Amino acid sequence: MATIHKITTYSISYELENDIRKKALSEEEIANIYEQLKSEKQKLAQRVKILLITGAVLALVFGISTYVKSEEILLALVTAVVLMAVVGAAALGAMYANIGKIAKQWNKLIGSYYSQIGDKYIL
Repeated sequence: MATIHKITTYSISYELENDIRKKALSEEEIANIYEQLKSEKQKLAQRVKILLITGAVLALVFGISTYVKSEEILLALVTAVVLMAVVGAAALGAMYANIGKIAKQWNKLIGSYYSQIGDKYIL
């Protein structure tokens, strides 16, 4: 009977890592886990895009409001750029902390222990 592997939020579960190291997974199980990870990666990428667009809109709104209040274009530009940089850094940090780390672990384990089929399942 196949074992159901749960992907935790910030890393591959200990059980899944052990099963990969023991080569206890069939190609079908690897494909299922890969599809789950790929789906999570796409969902997170979509959320990051939404966050970046929201950040750009907020940067524009705050930049315009700063310009209207102070009539200094430089201050407005700096406000907009700093806000966009903060939102971008937060989005990229969240993306790496979630899927980037898991993808790195997955690729390393699959490449090392399932080298014959590993190329098909690289995230």
